[in-house]
Amino acid sequence: MKHPFILIIILPFLMLLLITGCDLVNPPQDALRQFFRAVNLRDYESAKLHCTGKMAQGYILGQELESWCAADDEGDMNIKILNVDIKDKETYVVFKLFVFGEDDDEKEIRLGALLVKREGKWLVDEINQI
Repeated sequence: MKHPFILIIILPFLMLLLITGCDLVNPPQDALRQFFRAVNLRDYESAKLHCTGKMAQGYILGQELESWCAADDEGDMNIKILNVDIKDKETYVVFKLFVFGEDDDEKEIRLGALLVKREGKWLVDEINQI
């Protein structure tokens, strides 16, 4: 008798995940984190996988993405998500980028990123300083 009751509760939850496009499982900010993880590792090719063609061929904070990834003097990077505004196939994420230098000095930059959903995958489309 307990099995039909459990099925009645679980089935609507699974349907909700399918209807929402599984954004609860794969939130857009994860694409931003993966992008910066690749940039932090200076892996330009992996960073491009998390961007639209526009971003991959463009600039990040006034520098070419490729040179940003290749820069050894930037030190380690980390991000802190401040706000996520999801609207259908676009998301705007406000976050802080922390760049740690070799002598333990820390630079903090407040940024905004536009992410777009293409073929079910969130991609970084644009990053600007705010």
